[in-house]
Amino acid sequence: MSSCVSYIDTSNNIVVRRQRNFAKQFFGNMSLDENFHHAAKQANIALGLAITAAASLEIDTTPMEGFDAAALDQFLNLHAKGLRSSMLLAVGYRDTENDWNLKNEKVCKPTEEFITFL
Repeated sequence: MSSCVSYIDTSNNIVVRRQRNFAKQFFGNMSLDENFHHAAKQANIALGLAITAAASLEIDTTPMEGFDAAALDQFLNLHAKGLRSSMLLAVGYRDTENDWNLKNEKVCKPTEEFITFL
Protein backbone atom coordinates (compact mmCIF):
# COMPACT_ATOMS: atom_id res chain seq x y z
CA MET A 1 0.00 0.00 0.00
CA SER A 2 1.41 3.36 -0.92
CA SER A 3 0.41 6.84 0.03
CA CYS A 4 0.91 10.04 -1.84
CA VAL A 5 1.16 13.46 -0.33
CA SER A 6 0.88 16.46 -2.55
CA TYR A 7 2.17 19.82 -1.48
CA ILE A 8 0.48 22.96 -2.64
CA ASP A 9 2.42 26.16 -2.10
CA THR A 10 -0.04 28.40 -0.29
CA SER A 11 2.51 30.92 0.95
CA ASN A 12 1.18 33.63 -1.39
CA ASN A 13 -2.48 32.90 -0.76
CA ILE A 14 -3.99 35.87 1.11
CA VAL A 15 -6.69 33.74 2.77
CA VAL A 16 -4.12 31.28 4.10
CA ARG A 17 -1.95 34.12 5.38
CA ARG A 18 -4.92 35.69 7.16
CA GLN A 19 -5.85 32.36 8.73
CA ARG A 20 -2.27 31.83 9.91
CA ASN A 21 -2.09 35.34 11.35
CA PHE A 22 -5.39 34.88 13.14
CA ALA A 23 -4.25 31.54 14.59
CA LYS A 24 -0.94 33.01 15.76
CA GLN A 25 -2.69 35.96 17.42
CA PHE A 26 -5.51 33.91 18.94
CA PHE A 27 -3.63 30.83 20.11
CA GLY A 28 -0.29 32.54 20.67
CA ASN A 29 -1.73 34.57 23.54
CA MET A 30 -3.28 31.59 25.31
CA SER A 31 -1.80 30.03 28.41
CA LEU A 32 -1.16 26.28 28.32
CA ASP A 33 -4.32 25.68 30.35
CA GLU A 34 -6.42 27.89 28.06
CA ASN A 35 -4.98 26.12 25.02
CA PHE A 36 -5.78 22.71 26.55
CA HIS A 37 -9.34 23.79 27.38
CA HIS A 38 -9.87 24.99 23.79
CA ALA A 39 -8.32 21.83 22.31
CA ALA A 40 -10.44 19.62 24.58
CA LYS A 41 -13.59 21.31 23.33
CA GLN A 42 -12.45 20.90 19.72
CA ALA A 43 -11.82 17.21 20.38
CA ASN A 44 -15.59 16.82 20.72
CA ILE A 45 -15.85 17.36 16.96
CA ALA A 46 -13.50 14.45 16.28
CA LEU A 47 -15.29 12.40 18.93
CA GLY A 48 -18.62 12.92 17.17
CA LEU A 49 -17.13 11.91 13.84
CA ALA A 50 -15.57 8.79 15.40
CA ILE A 51 -18.92 7.81 16.93
CA THR A 52 -20.67 8.30 13.59
CA ALA A 53 -18.02 6.37 11.66
CA ALA A 54 -18.17 3.49 14.15
CA ALA A 55 -21.97 3.39 13.98
CA SER A 56 -21.82 3.15 10.18
CA LEU A 57 -19.69 0.01 10.68
CA GLU A 58 -22.14 -1.31 13.32
CA ILE A 59 -19.57 -0.82 16.08
CA ASP A 60 -20.85 0.45 19.43
CA THR A 61 -19.23 3.38 21.23
CA THR A 62 -19.67 5.16 24.53
CA PRO A 63 -18.04 8.54 25.16
CA MET A 64 -16.90 9.10 28.74
CA GLU A 65 -15.92 12.04 30.90
CA GLY A 66 -15.51 12.24 34.66
CA PHE A 67 -12.50 9.94 34.83
CA ASP A 68 -9.23 10.60 36.68
CA ALA A 69 -7.36 12.30 33.83
CA ALA A 70 -4.15 12.75 35.82
CA ALA A 71 -3.99 9.03 36.63
CA LEU A 72 -4.73 8.07 33.02
CA ASP A 73 -2.14 10.52 31.71
CA GLN A 74 0.44 9.04 34.07
CA PHE A 75 -0.51 5.45 33.17
CA LEU A 76 -0.21 6.18 29.43
CA ASN A 77 2.86 8.40 29.91
CA LEU A 78 1.13 11.16 27.96
CA HIS A 79 3.18 13.94 29.55
CA ALA A 80 6.33 12.61 27.85
CA LYS A 81 4.53 13.03 24.53
CA GLY A 82 3.27 16.53 25.35
CA LEU A 83 -0.30 15.26 25.60
CA ARG A 84 -3.15 15.30 28.13
CA SER A 85 -6.39 13.35 28.12
CA SER A 86 -9.76 15.09 28.03
CA MET A 87 -12.22 12.29 27.21
CA LEU A 88 -12.45 8.58 26.58
CA LEU A 89 -14.27 6.60 23.93
CA ALA A 90 -15.04 2.95 24.60
CA VAL A 91 -15.31 1.07 21.30
CA GLY A 92 -16.45 -2.48 20.70
CA TYR A 93 -19.12 -4.91 19.65
CA ARG A 94 -22.14 -5.65 21.80
CA ASP A 95 -22.55 -9.06 23.36
CA THR A 96 -25.90 -9.97 21.80
CA GLU A 97 -26.17 -13.20 23.81
CA ASN A 98 -25.63 -11.65 27.25
CA ASP A 99 -26.90 -8.08 26.83
CA TRP A 100 -30.01 -8.04 29.04
CA ASN A 101 -30.97 -4.59 27.76
CA LEU A 102 -30.81 -5.43 24.06
CA LYS A 103 -34.17 -7.19 23.93
CA ASN A 104 -36.03 -4.64 26.04
CA GLU A 105 -38.63 -2.54 24.29
CA LYS A 106 -37.20 0.83 23.31
CA VAL A 107 -39.07 3.99 24.27
CA CYS A 108 -39.42 6.69 21.66
CA LYS A 109 -40.91 9.97 22.78
CA PRO A 110 -42.40 12.61 20.53
CA THR A 111 -39.89 15.25 19.46
CA GLU A 112 -41.80 17.95 21.35
CA GLU A 113 -41.12 16.19 24.66
CA PHE A 114 -37.34 16.36 24.49
CA ILE A 115 -36.52 19.25 22.12
CA THR A 116 -37.34 22.89 22.77
CA PHE A 117 -37.51 24.95 19.60
CA LEU A 118 -36.54 28.56 20.02
